[in-house]
Amino acid sequence: MEVRVTCRIDRPLDEVRAQFADIRHHAEAQVHRNVRFEPITGSQRFRQVTRKGPLRLRQEIQLGVDDDGTIVQRVVAGALHGSTLRYVFARAELGTVVTAEAQVPLPRVARVAGPLLCRSLGRALTTALDEDRLDLESGRYADRSRC
Repeated sequence: MEVRVTCRIDRPLDEVRAQFADIRHHAEAQVHRNVRFEPITGSQRFRQVTRKGPLRLRQEIQLGVDDDGTIVQRVVAGALHGSTLRYVFARAELGTVVTAEAQVPLPRVARVAGPLLCRSLGRALTTALDEDRLDLESGRYADRSRC
């Protein structure tokens, strides 16, 4: 299953990319309402717990950056093991355009529910991008990164 959503953020590209890669900031500032981050010391890994109603989705994620500046999160343990989330950044006339591209391998039995899961994941990614946009456009990230 593949999902792609896009958001424009009224901040410079370098600042936007830095905020997306800053898991410690996400953990401390609680950027995402239903997601908790726990950086794993000494590595580019973190644990993520996502709340969806009464459910808790736990996973461990490896963070990387491609040569072109794309941020890549690979789920290395947990319910969505094998999934990949890529954040692609492009300069825009006013700010930065961020495209989130999720690839989630579905077991054969879950493929019937693919369209429903796709819509749900699309909504979750749209919400997450909007929360990052609000964090950046409010100036909270720029203020914290200067400390």
